[in-house]
Amino acid sequence: MQINTRNEGFLPILPNPATHIRLLIVFACGQADVSDIQISLISVPFLDAPAYHAVSYTWGDSGSEEDITICNSDNGDSKDRSNDRRQMTVRKNCANVLRQLAHFKTANYYWVDAICIDQINDTEKSHQVAMMGEIFSRADCVLSCVG
Repeated sequence: MQINTRNEGFLPILPNPATHIRLLIVFACGQADVSDIQISLISVPFLDAPAYHAVSYTWGDSGSEEDITICNSDNGDSKDRSNDRRQMTVRKNCANVLRQLAHFKTANYYWVDAICIDQINDTEKSHQVAMMGEIFSRADCVLSCVG
């Protein structure tokens, strides 16, 4: 996945990509067709991670992309989304998955590879990809989106 350069300074930083993961919070939108997708990201030690759902989906066509908004606060409060707002470009399939998660809100935390792994940091990516089997097996639920 190619991530837009507007994603530089990807937050939050993983203290150790071999032992920590990012989880995302999708803010409820009320409608599955809402165009403005807002999420927040947290960094947690993998073995102490709160309950989360892992999401499996096909990445789809690289030419079909959409922007989402990442809202992180300086104090880690996911309800305070005003401090740090960044745009991230994701593939359309990923954006559609996020819309569904926001609409159905099946969990408080989710793990989605294209967002939770910093795709432009090769060191982080290699550690996180090596952990993917365990990330999926430790998830409370694996959601599979087929299209």
